Amino acid sequence: MKKSFSIYLAVLVLLNLSIFSAPLLLSLEKQSLAKPIYSLFSYLCHQYVYRSYCFSWQFPYVKSCALTNETVLLSSINGEVKEVSYNKKDVGVVRGEIVEKANERLFKFPVCSRDLGFYLSLLITALLYKRYFKEQGKPKIIYLVVALLLFVIDGGLQLLTNYEATNGFRFIDGFLAGFFASLYIIPGYFE
Repeated sequence: MKKSFSIYLAVLVLLNLSIFSAPLLLSLEKQSLAKPIYSLFSYLCHQYVYRSYCFSWQFPYVKSCALTNETVLLSSINGEVKEVSYNKKDVGVVRGEIVEKANERLFKFPVCSRDLGFYLSLLITALLYKRYFKEQGKPKIIYLVVALLLFVIDGGLQLLTNYEATNGFRFIDGFLAGFFASLYIIPGYFE
């Protein structure tokens, strides 16, 4: 079981490294290295710019790519450039990896803010599991249910209504879902 947990941890490290390296590579003009990462994650995440975080060389280094009613210049690795202003019907249509606004150039992560929180939380919980959580065993199932419900309700409301969560809220509900999922995955599969 120790070997399988090490493999699980290695997969999570590689997953998170690729997520964080994509915008960094793009910012260093290494499009040929970044493009496969964005392509790979396009199968796992919608990657919509208004629901994503971007990397910037200006503090704070991670920030929302675009805010509601904000007009930005959006470029893709493929060379498409368009000026867009957030519109609910654009979600699902407007994609791009490079965002320019107010004299700042931002580089989008290859996953949305919710998935960023989820994947990061899976890794952090796995790294801390043996030291902080192993002795406690699985938490009550209600915690997992509530975290996953928050994840599903928030995403579902955005899909079906005019409700729009902030990237901060998306990140938190993804992080909580990943945290509690890990506390069930690890002891259920590896112990």
